[in-house]
Amino acid sequence: MKVSKEIQPRALRIMDTLVKALRHRGHTFAFRNRDSYEKIGEENIRIYLREKEKRVLDENSRSIYDRYTIQQTGILCFQMGESY
Repeated sequence: MKVSKEIQPRALRIMDTLVKALRHRGHTFAFRNRDSYEKIGEENIRIYLREKEKRVLDENSRSIYDRYTIQQTGILCFQMGESY
């Protein structure tokens, strides 16, 4: 999970519910290399919950390299499978 502290309790509740529901259906859940995987049948599927971010122009910045700042949006994004 990659979320801000403000929505961390909500994200933990969502992941807890998801893991419990999948375990109830007979699937297994594991961590490997800091990633979480759900084994469904013979296939390991990576699951990931993150908070969407937006890039905002900083009008007061004097540097051409630091003109943008990243802001958390509070919107959660659930992803399955590998992300490249």
